[in-house]
Amino acid sequence: MNPKDRFLSRMAVLAQLYPGFILSKEIIAIYDQELSSLGYDRASFAIEAIIKNRRSRDPFPSIADIRDVIEPKIDPRLQAADVASRIMSAVPKFGSGRYQSGDGLKELHAKVKEHIGELGWEVVKVMGGWFRVCEQLEDTDTGTFRAQVRELAESTYRRAEAGLLNQLPALPAPRGKDSEPKQLGSVLQALLPNNFKATDGSK
Repeated sequence: MNPKDRFLSRMAVLAQLYPGFILSKEIIAIYDQELSSLGYDRASFAIEAIIKNRRSRDPFPSIADIRDVIEPKIDPRLQAADVASRIMSAVPKFGSGRYQSGDGLKELHAKVKEHIGELGWEVVKVMGGWFRVCEQLEDTDTGTFRAQVRELAESTYRRAEAGLLNQLPALPAPRGKDSEPKQLGSVLQALLPNNFKATDGSK
């Protein structure tokens, strides 16, 4: 049985567990189209896991449900906390490299990056580089430093997830004409009763 046939077979077995649910050709085609890019073998394993862990009241799994089993979502907050811990442990382990240069400094940075991961290294770059990170940890309260790194790591993760990592922060675009500032007179007039007419105080 080839991978696609196995996937279709697992879909059929899954459908049998939901009385009244009709797995039409159109539905199969949509699931096939959306999940095939992730690999039929991985999709089949995900469906098998869903079958094993299924509860009697669970609805038929959506495409998103199967995707989440294939590629579990990572909690940005947990990632950020992990990055903060790794960076703080890397400082005493590797040092700042204050007296290193050239290949020695590159080797140090490579070891630090391997220890803290890509997200951690991106945070280091935003903070001004590894030497600057080490300086900040020396000059800042440990708890405060950890919180700052954690917050920056979460922000960096979310920006990367949204495809905005290499884009500079921008101001929000105007929402439309209704959001434009109004002249004070217009605002005051809008607050007055409909039958009220402003008069010139000089008269």
